Amino acid sequence: MQILHVIDRLTAGGPTRSMLALAKLQRRAGLPHIHRAVVLQTPIYPVARMLAAQAGVELLLEPDSEALREAITKAEIVQLHFWNNPLFYEFLRTPLPAMRLLLWMHIVGNSAPQIITPQLTAFADQCVVTTPASLMIDALQSHTVPNIYGIADFDRLGDARLEPHEGFNVTYIGTLNFAKLHPEFIPMSAAVNIPQARFIVCGENPEHLLHHTEALGAAGRFEFRGFVEGIRPVLAVSDVFGYPLCADTYASSDTSLQEAMWMGVPPVVFPYGGLTHLVQNGVSGLVVDDTDAYRAAIEALYDQPDMRRRLSQGAMDFARTHFDGAIAAVQFNDVYQQMMETPKHERLWPASDDPMPSGRFIESLGTTADCFVRSKTAVDAAVLCAADAKIANATPLLAHGEGGIMHYRNTYPDDAYLRYWSALVLLRQGRRAEAQSELDAAQALGIIDAAGRALNVEGLLLC
Repeated sequence: MQILHVIDRLTAGGPTRSMLALAKLQRRAGLPHIHRAVVLQTPIYPVARMLAAQAGVELLLEPDSEALREAITKAEIVQLHFWNNPLFYEFLRTPLPAMRLLLWMHIVGNSAPQIITPQLTAFADQCVVTTPASLMIDALQSHTVPNIYGIADFDRLGDARLEPHEGFNVTYIGTLNFAKLHPEFIPMSAAVNIPQARFIVCGENPEHLLHHTEALGAAGRFEFRGFVEGIRPVLAVSDVFGYPLCADTYASSDTSLQEAMWMGVPPVVFPYGGLTHLVQNGVSGLVVDDTDAYRAAIEALYDQPDMRRRLSQGAMDFARTHFDGAIAAVQFNDVYQQMMETPKHERLWPASDDPMPSGRFIESLGTTADCFVRSKTAVDAAVLCAADAKIANATPLLAHGEGGIMHYRNTYPDDAYLRYWSALVLLRQGRRAEAQSELDAAQALGIIDAAGRALNVEGLLLC
């Protein structure tokens, strides 16, 4: 059976590793599947290319329409690794040949901009989620949807043993911008009252966090290592996996957290996204509700080594029961076999009342898009101003994260409203020169009162 994966790019992140680990583990299990992958954009993370070769996954890089149609026609199943991304929606809107379409949701799907919409679920033959939290979403209620956690590649952890070491290490591995990370990560970590504590932070572009540690006079307690591919040595000398994510995170079955738990590093997390389905409070880690509780949890794990050892074992036990990729490989085989019982068919994305890119952005947000709808359609000045002010106050995830305002603006720079909404976000952040450039573009593209509307919003924000 030939499975054609569709992914936006090959990175060091969870969706890429899950896709390649699935192919490798199915091959290891002797399951008769051929895996190919359409990669919608380059460049490619070099290690991902190597992992694809090891897993026997043929890569089709940025194929033209003819090559894409041919690949879809040859495949028994097309498996799209979904999160809100303009390139994915471009793919789904393209007239395509008959196929069986499987959407593997790498998001929870209930927080803007990462929303699972009814249009999306109705379009697919089968959806698979990566967290039980997604099963509560209205758009999935009328569907039979299995949960298969994202697959971490535990081969990279080797023998997965913790090692003796000096001091007390609290480790974070992952994205460092506040579209994912808790905005108080630095101050609440710095407040931990453990003289021996050292905070090891692995992730790209840590400069803004480094500046924050310096402003607090805490730079000596933090070690910023940048991106680290070989994470086993880092986790092996970690005492706690401090993994506080932002309140609107779309993290579902985060592979970084899975890897830490597999190694036996007890995590401390907030109850956001799908994380409470990964960490059982007091059994496989600690789940906290606020910044003071986060600090206290880390201090408790230092003060009570017996509890730390118990949670370490609990994390390992939970990981081996729930995150075993070999089990997931068989689960996907079952999904594939069930899908083969129905024929391929053509499909066409429903026509939209607003076909502009900003309209597509609104559609991707489902029921969370009200302020954007009003910003485009309202005629009352007070309603417009209130909607625009809400957009200006968008969370870092909605403003700058995957599937957010800036992501769509960068993909569709000729859309007047995407430029205008970008200006509002920049204005709220005090980036006035950049905001003015976006307002000029929005005005040139057709919003003749862009500057005046923004001035009204600025006045409201200052109140």
